[in-house]
Amino acid sequence: MNRVLFVCRRNAGPSQIAAAYFRQYADPGVAIAFSAGIDPAERLDRIAIAVMEEKGFHLSRARPKKLTPELVHGVTLVVTMGCGSDCPTVPGARRVDWEFEDRTDLTRDHARHMRDNISQRVFFLISSEGWGKTVSHWVPADDAK
Repeated sequence: MNRVLFVCRRNAGPSQIAAAYFRQYADPGVAIAFSAGIDPAERLDRIAIAVMEEKGFHLSRARPKKLTPELVHGVTLVVTMGCGSDCPTVPGARRVDWEFEDRTDLTRDHARHMRDNISQRVFFLISSEGWGKTVSHWVPADDAK
């Protein structure tokens, strides 16, 4: 099982969005995702929640989590998202750095751009690793010959 950890400074925007998209696109039997922050906020950014709701994701109950040694246990890939030199290095895990600003002053347009950029990156990551959901092809009974 591949365990992916998305990390940003506050765990209130980019890393939460990435984990949500990862859960949507990835096969849960092959890879799972978590998110955490180096200095977590008390709650998710309200604009980040709103722009994710536009895409059908409901993050209002998600809570920022602190990056801890227990959380990184068994992680195979760490995706850091704008935490700079404070971003973690996890022994035994690959690390990919995606430059994002974990800002407290997001505008709705900036948040939409960030959301869409993260969605594309997550989709590419899952596709390139072969972790995507598979779709069974079937023929309706009426068309079977």
